[in-house]
Amino acid sequence: MAGLEIYTSKSALQEQLEDTTYFQPFERMVVEEEMYAREGTMEAWYLTAGFVTRCQDREEGGGGVIVRVRKLTACGSGEKEAMVKGLGNFAAWSCGSDAGALSFAVFTRKKAEREVLVYVRYQDETAMRRVEDRPESQNFW
Repeated sequence: MAGLEIYTSKSALQEQLEDTTYFQPFERMVVEEEMYAREGTMEAWYLTAGFVTRCQDREEGGGGVIVRVRKLTACGSGEKEAMVKGLGNFAAWSCGSDAGALSFAVFTRKKAEREVLVYVRYQDETAMRRVEDRPESQNFW
């Protein structure tokens, strides 16, 4: 089981962590029922490029969306910055020309000097294929 929660500010995250009605009881239950395969961890990643969400028209009782989360690791010096720039450019293209990508967010964090986290949410499998089959996207996946 994994979770990804996106907050608009540090205070929004803090409010969630302090929530005694939903968050804290759920977290206790997960620990008590030994639902973690290993000790749970929380990491803070920061939006560096792209967009988190845009509206989506959905049919009544419509199907779900497809979410892909990838952690990319830069090999050499300066490669992380180049990845972020390239992914940011691709996200901008996706936001401007492809309604099937509902989110295309690039996250980084100081403690992960070589890592980039990419979160993409697609309207459906057709939209996913349309974005991921683009020649420009082959550099990232």
